[in-house]
Amino acid sequence: SLADCQNCQAGKYLPAEGSDSADDCILCQQGKYSDVPGLSQDGCIDCKAGKYSDLVGNDAEEDCIQCVNGKFSPSIGAVSVTTCKDCAAGKYYNGQGNDEEADCVLCGLGKYSSELAATSEDACIKCAAGKFSDVEGSDEEADCMLCGKGKYSSSEGAEASDTCIDCLPGKYAETEGNGAESECVECERGKYSKMTGSTSYSCLDCAA
Repeated sequence: SLADCQNCQAGKYLPAEGSDSADDCILCQQGKYSDVPGLSQDGCIDCKAGKYSDLVGNDAEEDCIQCVNGKFSPSIGAVSVTTCKDCAAGKYYNGQGNDEEADCVLCGLGKYSSELAATSEDACIKCAAGKFSDVEGSDEEADCMLCGKGKYSSSEGAEASDTCIDCLPGKYAETEGNGAESECVECERGKYSKMTGSTSYSCLDCAA
């Protein structure tokens, strides 16, 4: 009788009539699940973007595995962990199930990261003293720009060129990227210079 008919389990479906075995129930495919028993047609639901499943017969949404920290996947119904792509260098993401690249967070001003699939802001390294970065998402140390000649900056993670301070009168700096005031070279005894931010030797003899 009809009362003797058994439902296919969740994670399976059966479109045909007259089946006499549970083995006739068809498993939901990879990347899909169904938590409803007794489906008569393929009502298996795609795993959401940011998730995947490489198994068949999933019977709960929780069977869809989240992409791990530092990765993202815009693919719906994904069947493999390889659909989870790395957040690019200069970015990070501290959370699972990231479903679009835009969720990857840019390293802030004054910082850079060459690490792929970074999972926290800790991966973003401060530009060294004597350098600065006025853009977000820098992906290599070379993106940190040097303070110009005649200037210095003792600040790590500087975010703008105005952190670069002119050498005082009586001093000069012929090099770029100076990380301390002490790198401004003093005029020797008997000489002076009135120039601020002098980029080359400009010391004059003191009057007799």
